[in-house]
Amino acid sequence: MVEFGKWLFKIVFVKLPRAMLEFGKWGINAFKDMAGVVSQFLKSIISALHSLVVRILNIVKTLTWADVGRGFLEVIRWIFIGLPQKSYRGTVHLIKALKKFLIKAFGDLGHIFYLVVRNLLCCMA
Repeated sequence: MVEFGKWLFKIVFVKLPRAMLEFGKWGINAFKDMAGVVSQFLKSIISALHSLVVRILNIVKTLTWADVGRGFLEVIRWIFIGLPQKSYRGTVHLIKALKKFLIKAFGDLGHIFYLVVRNLLCCMA
């Protein structure tokens, strides 16, 4: 019974706070990455709209419809290629962070739980 108490104390007051701190650090980094993704998306849209407005108003004679088309292609490329890549990388980092959290908080039991859930998800896909 004393061993169980020591084990429970170690998990609740040592391992769990450390794991939560590391998971929190990961969360802050993930939030920063997502803010960068959103800002890049908005920057691409504003750039494309700016090119269109400049062409319509005919302020700059050297800007062509090809430049406007390239701007919109950049936005479309970001939506269909860049965003899925960022989402995939974010998901991979989330899974790695959860694995570290489970292992730090619960040791071998956390690792076993991670493997069971991972294998169940792989079987369903």
